[in-house]
Amino acid sequence: MEIRVEIYDPTSKTFWQTGNITETAGRADPTATLLHDGRVLVTGGLNAVGSSATTDIYDPISGTFSKGPNMSTSRFSHTAILLSDGRVLIAGEANSGKLTAEFFDPTTNVFSQALDIIADFTTVFVGVRFKDGRAFIVGSNITELYDPSGNIFRVFNLIGIRSRCHQPSNARKPKLVKSAAEISSNYGVLS
Repeated sequence: MEIRVEIYDPTSKTFWQTGNITETAGRADPTATLLHDGRVLVTGGLNAVGSSATTDIYDPISGTFSKGPNMSTSRFSHTAILLSDGRVLIAGEANSGKLTAEFFDPTTNVFSQALDIIADFTTVFVGVRFKDGRAFIVGSNITELYDPSGNIFRVFNLIGIRSRCHQPSNARKPKLVKSAAEISSNYGVLS
């Protein structure tokens, strides 16, 4: 199976085809994270045989995808957050049904296991990074903050978040939920 990828140019308002993803079984609902060096990390999702642990890395200079290292487990309904230090925090549903987290280091192209997520999410909706470097992970029934300075996850309760959660609509200034915007003065503006 060939998975074609197109890039949208907002200046000319046109799409143009670039390289194809290497995942041969298909890839529905993966995450795509713009790395500090301009490459894009594509992780997990669902394919013809179930959830996937595979990754692809897009190089905008060559316009091609290359096979990246596999994650520690297959993932779907997950989120990927670019941290201030350039690593990517990947959190969410693992093949086992347990919610786990891991890091991707683009300088070494290696995944490493993170501490376990505290909460028992049923679904991870979205994750964003605060300007102070902490990562905010919103699930269907609880929210967690990842603090890279202590390498720990902390449960953070937002009452009523389940009914008001949605994906960010703007990559530069995401609006997570009304409650998150209201607390931004305590934690820094969402980046």
